[in-house]
Amino acid sequence: MLNSKRSLAAFSVYFLLTACIELQTTAAESAAGPPVQPVGTRPRPYASQETAAQRRLHDAVHRLDTFLQRGATANRTSWQRYLQWERIKQYSHDGERPTAPELQQVGIPFFADHRGLELAPFADVRESLRSYYDVLQAADDPDFNTKLERQTQEFPHLLQQYTENPHGPAADQIGVQLARFERLGTSPKLVAQTRATHVQPNLRVFASNAFIASGLTMPIDDTQHIHDVILGTRIHGWGHTVGQLTAQLEPCDTHARIRLLLHGQTQSTAVGHNGPVVINSQGLTHVHGNKLICVDASGLTSAPACAECSTQSTICGIAAKRKLGHKIVERIAWKQASSQKSKAESIASRHAESRVAQGLDTRSANFLSEANARYETKFRQALSRRRALPQQMDFRTTNDYLQVTALHALPEQLAASGPAPQFTNQSDVALQFHESFVTNLGEAMLGGVKLTDQRLYELLVENKQPVPEELKPSDESDPWSITFARQRPVTMKTEGTRLRLGIRGQKFTRGDQVLERLMEISAVYDLQSTGDGVKLTRVGEIDVDFPDREGQRLGVSEVTFRTLMRTKFSALFKEEINGQGIDLPGRWEQRGKMRLREIQSQDRWLALGWK
Repeated sequence: MLNSKRSLAAFSVYFLLTACIELQTTAAESAAGPPVQPVGTRPRPYASQETAAQRRLHDAVHRLDTFLQRGATANRTSWQRYLQWERIKQYSHDGERPTAPELQQVGIPFFADHRGLELAPFADVRESLRSYYDVLQAADDPDFNTKLERQTQEFPHLLQQYTENPHGPAADQIGVQLARFERLGTSPKLVAQTRATHVQPNLRVFASNAFIASGLTMPIDDTQHIHDVILGTRIHGWGHTVGQLTAQLEPCDTHARIRLLLHGQTQSTAVGHNGPVVINSQGLTHVHGNKLICVDASGLTSAPACAECSTQSTICGIAAKRKLGHKIVERIAWKQASSQKSKAESIASRHAESRVAQGLDTRSANFLSEANARYETKFRQALSRRRALPQQMDFRTTNDYLQVTALHALPEQLAASGPAPQFTNQSDVALQFHESFVTNLGEAMLGGVKLTDQRLYELLVENKQPVPEELKPSDESDPWSITFARQRPVTMKTEGTRLRLGIRGQKFTRGDQVLERLMEISAVYDLQSTGDGVKLTRVGEIDVDFPDREGQRLGVSEVTFRTLMRTKFSALFKEEINGQGIDLPGRWEQRGKMRLREIQSQDRWLALGWK
């Protein structure tokens, strides 16, 4: 757990940009003289926003309380002590109006680098505190509306700066102001126009029909016991079905549609009993079954399976019990069986359709259950814990591809400023993502996270990656760590056939030494297609910069840590990276490794295609 001073610094990151923006307006306002206050009692501004913000905080606190109640008593007590629980509950109740500084103080623990705070119940309270803080700060500042108007007037200039340099500080300032406008309910048209222009989907995923079918296609070889009644004849026997289950995409613009198709035939041998007569028969049934699976952001659903069957039967023999007149009975039975054969085959076909549909439902039930479980636990829950779940996910299918279009952008973040460029996709699986997707996702997953040398070593081992000597912890070397910046901890910049990758840290340690300074570590790679995939070749040495000290002379501590980080991350940003392929999971494992075959870069978008 961090001490109060460090936690306060972490919590203040969000407010730092806001303060910088407002400082620019303060000087101009001072030169113009103090604002004229109207005569009489000034109505309290933002009263309705205060009420709504406090209600959101109350609801979020209640959800967190319910979440903590489900855990062990000792754990709940520890969390409540750490979070200053009584003060939070006090400030979330009607009639208790904290000041903005008081709310900032009570929110400090929620912005610390503490395991568990990434979980949704904690994040909800954190976001509610931030929203409430904005409203209180606006309500308590008599000059706030003047500043807000000035910020609104200067907003187009910020947008122009962002258009000219999307990697500059304007992006962060625009994001902070947008989120603030939205929380206060001000400038709704400006917010809507900006988000419509600069917060567009920043990820597209493609999976070909051939790829999807390869994981769902399987041979069918089943033997079943048959119990049936057809035209009063009780039938018992065995059926042997041989065929194949395949899949086919169906066009749909609102969700993904996958049609499971079963084709095969069933050979059967059966004995029928009808009164004194025993009938031996054989049958051949042509089987065609199908089941529709729909996929959207909530998971997989399905419609009941249906089937079409056509049965042809052959009567091998009819025997009556050895009694007087049994020959006559057998002749009558043969005559009746022949006259009713067509009707019996039709009934047998309908019964077979019911069995096939039920079997297809049963066969796909396990697959659907497993897929939904993986999607919920490995994707939705895992990303939701760190607020990394895309805010928008749209599924659609054509005859050839399943496509997912997603938008990942928190309220303080921008995304793509236009639709993705045309992608000449000829791959089995492809990703097309905007630079902002990497930046935004990195902020959600790594913002404020502390990475130690020991944890980095464990991650490399867990992911079966070679560990360079420079990154192996030892008793002879001082332990070191990096705490990622809360804003843009991961950066990506496309430059034609070159790609710049970087990370940003806000705090670094080595033994007893500590440096709290924003540092960016990056490397440029050339992207080259080879016969076996794509190769990344580093261009020059890695860059280690201090963005807030540009043009200034560095101190001894800064030079020391810059040298350390260059040594450590040169081992991660290797001089040459060759794609080794991706091992496919589950049903697709039999397809072998996927290898990167296509790479395209255009308009801040990068497209990767695997075969």
